[in-house]
Amino acid sequence: MLVSNVTNMGHQRGRFSPATLDTPPSAMIYLLKIALALFILGWSFFGLWLVAKYAILFGPHRDDPAETVGARSFGVTHICVVWFGFFSLAIHFLFR
Repeated sequence: MLVSNVTNMGHQRGRFSPATLDTPPSAMIYLLKIALALFILGWSFFGLWLVAKYAILFGPHRDDPAETVGARSFGVTHICVVWFGFFSLAIHFLFR
């Protein structure tokens, strides 16, 4: 019995089997891709909203006139990197 388990390890159902390569993707894959497409759409609108409200969100703050330009540019850079990072990850997994 031990010998049969050792010899069949690579041929278990769902593991390196040629039959699994020909099966169509499950419905869950399609649901995830639809969810990713909706996320990308919403994320794009969020990015457009950030651009439209740029002066209000990233301009000089009325309550903190001592805030430096460097602090504001760091905040803008951080937000842009996070936005592009999530966008690129979503695109990657959508077309994977």
